[in-house]
Amino acid sequence: MFSPINNNDKEFTLFRVKMNCCAADAIPVGVRILSPENVTNIDPKQWVEVEGQIQFLKLKGQDKFMPVLQLKSKDQVKKIPARLDYGLN
Repeated sequence: MFSPINNNDKEFTLFRVKMNCCAADAIPVGVRILSPENVTNIDPKQWVEVEGQIQFLKLKGQDKFMPVLQLKSKDQVKKIPARLDYGLN
């Protein structure tokens, strides 16, 4: 699902819900997406498919890295129908 980041049309979080046995243990798992262009045609919580390159960006002022998916263009974000199986199938 698509989750925009406040005041930034070039970054969003892509997340899925990971569930081991039942809805009570479900947790969101996300990755930051960086686009060279504004991604404004996607609604919050819209299901999307994204293609890009994994990169590791150093966090400012810290000795840590954050994984991000770098897109070549906003066309690498495609709307898809919602899935309710949480990736279990």
